[in-house]
Formats: sequence, C-alpha cells, structure tokens
Amino acid sequence: MYRVVEGKDRAVGRLTGQFCLDWIIAGGRLFGGEAMLGVAFMTLLRANIRDLGADPELNGRSTEAGPPRIPISARALAESLSISRETARRYVARLTDMGFCQKTDAGLFASPGALNRPEVRVLASETMALLDWLLVHLAELAGEAPGERLTAARSPMGLMVACDFVLRWAELIARPSQKFQPIVLTFQAILQGNIGHMIDDPGLRERYANDPPPDELRRPVTAQAVARVLGASREAVRTHIQIMKGAGYIARVKGGMIVPRQHFFYEGHLAVFRADLNNLRRMLGQLRDFGLLVPA
Repeated sequence: MYRVVEGKDRAVGRLTGQFCLDWIIAGGRLFGGEAMLGVAFMTLLRANIRDLGADPELNGRSTEAGPPRIPISARALAESLSISRETARRYVARLTDMGFCQKTDAGLFASPGALNRPEVRVLASETMALLDWLLVHLAELAGEAPGERLTAARSPMGLMVACDFVLRWAELIARPSQKFQPIVLTFQAILQGNIGHMIDDPGLRERYANDPPPDELRRPVTAQAVARVLGASREAVRTHIQIMKGAGYIARVKGGMIVPRQHFFYEGHLAVFRADLNNLRRMLGQLRDFGLLVPA
C-alpha cells in the first residue's frame, strides 16, 4: 500500500510541488499554454462538483437532466483565485467562447459534456500518468515495493481528485492570503526549477529529505524560462519577481533567480508541510475509495 513516509517532510513536499506544478501546466495546455486560464476552468468545474462520489458523470453514468451541479458566480471565481473581477470576467468570456463554460441566470457552470471533450480526456490521461509518477516516487522514499496500482478505467474521476488536491495545495502555499494568486504560480515555478533535479538524485534526496538544501545546490531560473513554462507574459513574470524580491522571497544570483534557503525557516513553515502531508493522505484515500487505486 502506498503511504506517506514519516520524517521526510521536505522530500515529500518537493514531490507534491512538482506534481502540482506539472498538473497545472498540463491543464494550461488546453488553453493555449496559459496556466492560469486552466486553473480558472478547473476551479469552476471543482466548484460545480461539490460531492465527487455523487456525481453521475464521474461515476460513469449519465442522465438526460445532467449531473446535479452547483453554480459559481464570476465574483466567487475572482475571490477564489485572488484576481480582479475584470480578469475573472475575461477568463469567463474566453472559457465561454471556447465552449468550456456556460452562463445561466443561476451562475456559471462548466459546459455539459466538458469532461468528455477530447482535450479534457487527454488531460485526464496525463493526470493519471502524473499520479503514477508521484506514487512511484513515494514508494522510493519509503523504500518499499508498491503494493497497489492505478487503474485508468475512471480517469475523469482521477482528474477531479487531482484537481481537489492541487487546489488545496495552492491554498497552503499562497500564505498569507490563502488564495491562489498568479504570483504564487510564478514563485512555485522558480522554486521547482531550483530544486527539481534533487527529486531523481538518490543521494541528494536522502541527504535533504527533511532539510532545505543550501543555495549553491539550487539551479537558477530566468524570468524568460518561467514565462515560457507558465504561458504568461514576461512583463507579468518580471513584475512578480520584483515584488517577491522586494519581500525577500527570492534572490537574484548569477544565471537567474533562486528561492534562498532562509525562506524555509519562517514561522509556521513546518505546519504547511504537515498540512500538505495530510492533504496527500486524503488524496490517496480518495483514490482508493473511488476505485482508482487497487491492490497490485
């Protein structure tokens, strides 16, 4: 059985951070590479589907009346993502034009059949591959042979379980506002660019399993690379960098930007890691409950 290994909080955090960033980038590919537009769509869809286990479409059933989903307002979407209402309206307009969003008198819904669109099916398939990557690395951290396997038979449910986990993760890393601001995505792209190479290096992985690596081990990332990965404008990324640099969250070094080691000693940081581990355990439980993670 896959489990969250104790005593290696930071190593697990690197895994979940990479998983979430990769998932967000994959979602952005549905929308011309603009990661935040993908986040907006998945936030809308997740808000519509409050009870995953009761949703007919996710459970392989369909009804003429459609699934019992709950609308969300553009204002609520803006508040969820900590973006302006104007930006939220722009996202909604683009999602509507692309056929992903439906406006009604009650509010906003993901368009009927959105989960069955070919591009969303591709994202569901990519989600299962990312989940498999995460599970394999969790087993490596625990030093155990996997006793379970993923089944792709219900990949739309896997997509929604992953979506739920990513949105919870985003709330954790977006302190102090507890909202998924676009600047948070820039920060995470820089951080994972700095430390992503450690994930597949057994020596570094074990040595820094519960300790932040020194700055000299962090690989600098350029603003241009971050903009390219996130599908964001260079101007927006540079603005984010200036704000974070002024606040001491990132530092400019030869070759680009790093999130310095000192950042990981702020008060409450360990609480964030513990909450992340609990969210990961919750996701593993959901994968089992919904029949996506089964005995090998």
